[in-house]
Amino acid sequence: MCLIFCSNPFPRRILACRAARGKGGEDPAQGNTGRVRDFLIFQNGYTMVVSKNMLLIIGLGNPGRKFKSTRHNLGFEIINLIKKQGNFSVWQNKKKLKSKISRGKIGERKIILAKPQTFMNQSGQAVKLLIKFYKIPLKNLWIIQDDLDLETGKIKIKKNSGSGGHKGIQSIIDELGIKNFNRLKIGIGPKPIKIDSKKFVLQKFTKSEKEIFTRGQSPFLALWEAI
Repeated sequence: MCLIFCSNPFPRRILACRAARGKGGEDPAQGNTGRVRDFLIFQNGYTMVVSKNMLLIIGLGNPGRKFKSTRHNLGFEIINLIKKQGNFSVWQNKKKLKSKISRGKIGERKIILAKPQTFMNQSGQAVKLLIKFYKIPLKNLWIIQDDLDLETGKIKIKKNSGSGGHKGIQSIIDELGIKNFNRLKIGIGPKPIKIDSKKFVLQKFTKSEKEIFTRGQSPFLALWEAI
């Protein structure tokens, strides 16, 4: 069970954006890479502007019950919620890939969802194995991560940038030898000054933080176009 997000993850005002395209086909839910947005959309029937190849979407987090619903496991929470919105298989623990895998579709888009089981700081090992096994081009790889530098619930799409101090992202960069991959960053900040960063990210979300997500004022599912 997802402990962060509401059972109906698509408030009416967000779904309305689907029909809010401009005369020139401009989509208000899409924008330039790196632009911070209050929400994006990921919904059945929405035309995804991506390559025709399969997508690999990887949510970062730490395996185990003790880490469930912690700030650093936001990537896992988002992946779980995406799985509920489409026709996906049950989670399969693929030890050779060091990941839990679910395959399926949202609309007509074939998607592989993955949750690395390596612990956050070794996420790159699983990502490298997944890319090699499924032969996924980098343009179709998406990493979902928490971001301590973004306000809670804010979302930012990045590509070809450093790790920003995120150990999981740094592990991926080290293993792949490149940093040119897509990232969906969701804020968990700001961190209280008196609390150590490592301790903060491993704490569970507070009631007020959960409300930010469940009210639908910040993103928890996303639709992005391939870059």
